Amino acid sequence: MVANDFHHYDNSRDNRFGSDVPDLNSLIVLLLALIILLVLTNKLPLLLSGIVGGASLQGGVGLGRV
Repeated sequence: MVANDFHHYDNSRDNRFGSDVPDLNSLIVLLLALIILLVLTNKLPLLLSGIVGGASLQGGVGLGRV
């Protein structure tokens, strides 16, 4: 009985996902998300290095003047 239920679940899963083709809207959304992630991952190291480098230099200069 358990094996029969599992087989039925397998068939319903194949019918639900196997015959469907993604529509154009979902592919466009996926492409836009991919482009945004690509841009962010390319700019993130520069942004973080600017924050870290700038904060340490300004902190040292500010403490030296006081």
